[in-house]
Amino acid sequence: MRIDAATTVQLTVDGQPVPFDTKALMATGTTLNPELFLGSRARFMAVMGFTDERCTYRWVWRNVDSFDANAFAARVLDLSPCLTEGFSALSDVTYAGRAADEFNWSNPSGFTLIDPVVVDLDRVRLEERVA
Repeated sequence: MRIDAATTVQLTVDGQPVPFDTKALMATGTTLNPELFLGSRARFMAVMGFTDERCTYRWVWRNVDSFDANAFAARVLDLSPCLTEGFSALSDVTYAGRAADEFNWSNPSGFTLIDPVVVDLDRVRLEERVA
């Protein structure tokens, strides 16, 4: 899921809303560099998706004895070297180092399909070495 200024996070505990600082979540997150792609032997990467898709991701943790909003951490994939600067995607969220007990993706809407973007990974690798 792409994350940007329009991304919102809503937190509930036992069904009740809890104030939450989305910026703090992203600030404490682990940024995963695109080594998955750049470290591979792949020559090209195709990026496909929707320009205006809106959806909901839902993570649920059970058996949390005492809640601490600071225990959340994000895993963010920084695709800036391969795509446009500042292009990041939320890869996962953990709580106290644990993956969610339940994960759901739902409520998709939008769907203006973009033309696939083909990224020449050899060119990106070369630019990364020069920088």
